[in-house]
Parts: sequence; C-alpha cells; structure tokens
Amino acid sequence: MKISKFIIAAAATIISTSAFAAYSPSHYVERVYYQSANNSSIVGESTRFCSGSFYSTGTTTAYYSELKISCNNNF
Repeated sequence: MKISKFIIAAAATIISTSAFAAYSPSHYVERVYYQSANNSSIVGESTRFCSGSFYSTGTTTAYYSELKISCNNNF
C-alpha cells in the first residue's frame, strides 16, 4: 500500500514538473493597460517573466502599450 502511494506521488511530481518545463516563454512581456485609446489613464499592468510566472494588477483592456525583451540573451 505504501509503495503504491509513493509511486502515485512520484508520478504526479514528474508530470507536474515536466508540464512546467514544457512551457518556456521566448520573451519577457510587460503591458500597461489604459482606459481609452488616448493612453491618458492607466487602469492595469501585467508582466510575463522568462521563468513562465505571470503577474497582473488592475484591469486589462484592448488599449495597451507593450515592452518585449528576449529571454535568450547570450551576452
């Protein structure tokens, strides 16, 4: 019984780790969202990091400015 629980736990860890490793964004992306097309009022922001994590605050709209930086910076 203990062995089968261990096998299930190990399989779940491998599956979740491989699913995370399968997603690797090509760019760091930062967006600033505006209330309207004239870009006068900021209503939200979002960031997608090269690690795959995502941060967002406020509201997303169709009006935004975007900054993209390659995650593959070989200096």
